Amino acid sequence: MVREGSLVFGYDGGSTDDYSILIRGITTYETGMAIYFRANTANTGASTLNINGLGAITIVKAVSTALSDNDILAGMLCLVIYDGTNFVLLNPRAL
Repeated sequence: MVREGSLVFGYDGGSTDDYSILIRGITTYETGMAIYFRANTANTGASTLNINGLGAITIVKAVSTALSDNDILAGMLCLVIYDGTNFVLLNPRAL
């Protein structure tokens, strides 16, 4: 669900590299949807995000680059946008 003019936020409950959040009202992934989430673990390489059990989607940075170790830190607020294929992390710790 793309919500114009609002922020959509969730807390990660997944394990390292497999981030998982619950957000009320989201029933499908839509191109352009922006999501904030607080990661509970640092990543150790390639990572995914699963919202409401809809299926794990790869998180990338800089359009299509796989994440490096510690691009996501424990406790970090992450901003991702779904591009129709991947979640693009807009605020990786390192480019």
